Amino acid sequence: MIVDISDWGLNLFHTWGIFSIRSQEISRGVSDIFDYCASLDPEIVNITFISSNNLAGANHAYLASYFANRAIRAKYNIAKDFGMEMFLYLSGQNQIFIAKESFGIDDAHISSGLPCCVVMQGQSEITLLAAKDSLEQFLNSPIGDFDEAAAVLHFEDIAANLGLSPLYLGVMQKLTNNIPQLPVAVLDPRELALLQALIERMVALSLDAFKWEF
Repeated sequence: MIVDISDWGLNLFHTWGIFSIRSQEISRGVSDIFDYCASLDPEIVNITFISSNNLAGANHAYLASYFANRAIRAKYNIAKDFGMEMFLYLSGQNQIFIAKESFGIDDAHISSGLPCCVVMQGQSEITLLAAKDSLEQFLNSPIGDFDEAAAVLHFEDIAANLGLSPLYLGVMQKLTNNIPQLPVAVLDPRELALLQALIERMVALSLDAFKWEF
C-alpha cells in the first residue's frame, strides 16, 4: 500500500508505504537490517521494521507515522530517531523500552517466524519503490503487499496487550465517529473504537511531550 502524504506538510517526504514480509524468509540478522536502514540517505527515504503482533492494521501505522513526524517537525519528539518515535505513538505511551518490546523486532522475533511489516517514507512514489527494490535485494526476499485482513483479526488481543479494557472500548464504540482520510476504510465498529482510543493516546502523548517546551 502506497499513500500520498503531501498534505502532511513534511519538507522531505511526500509518499508513505506499508508492506509485509515473512520473517522466516529473512536471511539477515537484525543488526545488519538496522545498519542497512541507518545507511540510507535520510533526506530521500526512511525505512522502519515493525512487529505486526500488536499492530491494528495499516491505519494504526499510518496514524503513528503522522504523529511521529509531527513531533519531530515541531522538535518535541521523545526519541532520537523516527523509528523509535513511531514505536512510542504506536503504543501510545512514553516508555521507550515498553514501546520497543511491543513493536520492535529482534533476532528471536525473526527466528520465530512472527510477522513483520515495513513502513517506508520517501520523496516520491518512484523513490519509495526504488528503496523497496533495493531492500528486497539486500534481504534476498520479496516484500509483499500489507495483509490488512490478517492484521485486524485479533484486535481484541491487541487492545488487551496495549492496556485498553473492553469496558473502555465499549464506551468508545458508542461515541466514535468516522475518522477522515484514513488509507483503509474501517467497516467494523469495534475496530473504529480501537483506532479512536489509540488516537486519543497519541494526542495525549503529543501534549505530554509538548508541555515540556514551557
